[in-house]
Amino acid sequence: MNRLVTPKQLTFIHNLLDQVGPETRQTAKAWLDANYTSQREQAYGHGNKLGDLLPRDKASEVIERLLAAKANKAHEEAEERAEQELNDSREMQAREAAEEERRMEHKLAQQAEAEAAELPRYISTDEYPDVPAGRYAVDNADGRLGFYHVQHGKRKWTGKVFVKHHVAGQEDQRMSAAAGRTILARIQADGPEAASARYGHELGHCGLCGRELTNEDSRARGIGPVCADKAGW
Repeated sequence: MNRLVTPKQLTFIHNLLDQVGPETRQTAKAWLDANYTSQREQAYGHGNKLGDLLPRDKASEVIERLLAAKANKAHEEAEERAEQELNDSREMQAREAAEEERRMEHKLAQQAEAEAAELPRYISTDEYPDVPAGRYAVDNADGRLGFYHVQHGKRKWTGKVFVKHHVAGQEDQRMSAAAGRTILARIQADGPEAASARYGHELGHCGLCGRELTNEDSRARGIGPVCADKAGW
């Protein structure tokens, strides 16, 4: 006759049941209650009678399986902790990167404000001597094509440059000195002749004087012949 589980084994089994996952615990308790318990426990209870009719050799097998389940649970929990720590680390890095980006944007904005404050209120012709008065087409900061009218002041405004934004169907809008400098720098980078010709190609008006281009050669060039000669192009 098989000897029954020892009190020490039974206590160890009960302790292990509290250390495994809920699904394993419920399955093991149901199995013990249905097959190896002298007094049935309601809802697989926690009383000391649970499993008291378990054969000793079967008890050793149960202990081995519960130990394996405990180890598996510990491994899964360790993996979950590692994954959570990794996610937490990534979230922290993302927050730090976003905060650093905000700090940099704020710093650049402050620098831009400081630089703008130091610049003269009006643009001098000496700042962009290679950009003559005329009309130009260049890509703006958003990458969209914009049309601009560059004027050189006369009389009391001599030596000053004014930039206006040309919008179809509306009166040209005068730009601030800071915005005007940005456009003049783009015109200078693209090349005044090329930017002026682009205006003529896009709108069909001379890139310098703004008059309609009426002959094929002028339209192909984007600038009228008289204006081109005056500009030395």
